[in-house]
Amino acid sequence: MKMYIIILFALSNLFFNCKQQEEISQSTLPDTLKNEITIVNDNEPGEKLLVKGNIIDEDGKPVNGAAIFAYQTDVNGIYSEQGSNNPRIKGYLKSGNNGEFLIHTIIPGSYPESRNPKHIHFEIKKEGFKDSFFEIVFEGDPYLTDSFIRSDGVVLTKINKDNNGNNVCEFEVKLSK
Repeated sequence: MKMYIIILFALSNLFFNCKQQEEISQSTLPDTLKNEITIVNDNEPGEKLLVKGNIIDEDGKPVNGAAIFAYQTDVNGIYSEQGSNNPRIKGYLKSGNNGEFLIHTIIPGSYPESRNPKHIHFEIKKEGFKDSFFEIVFEGDPYLTDSFIRSDGVVLTKINKDNNGNNVCEFEVKLSK
């Protein structure tokens, strides 16, 4: 029972600490959004990571033009400068014709003095579908537990090396109507 309460507290703490003020609306996003963005500058500390996402519908067909908002911590597990509620490492994009999108970033850090796994938050909206809010977590993270992986809104992915030795992770998200 004690472990259940600890896990419940940790998950609720994660939800409330991560909830940011920014939200996306397809009607307010510029038409110029691409399906590939870089959300860190070249001087950002940390290991570079290419996030490859794919958005599909319930029938497995690609969803193009979905609005995507992604945000994460820096390598030290910090979202922003002290006193700000908005994440510093973030970006807006739209899925491409085959539902694909690419984000050039870094591997995020775990929150300081916390046992929360490293993660990247996503908010996806597309007219005709339910909004999707989730976070990707990384296989092999020492703070990742089976109960956390089974939580709603968690997508497990693995960081692999491509042919050039670069960090890459891939995942797929299914939108519901």
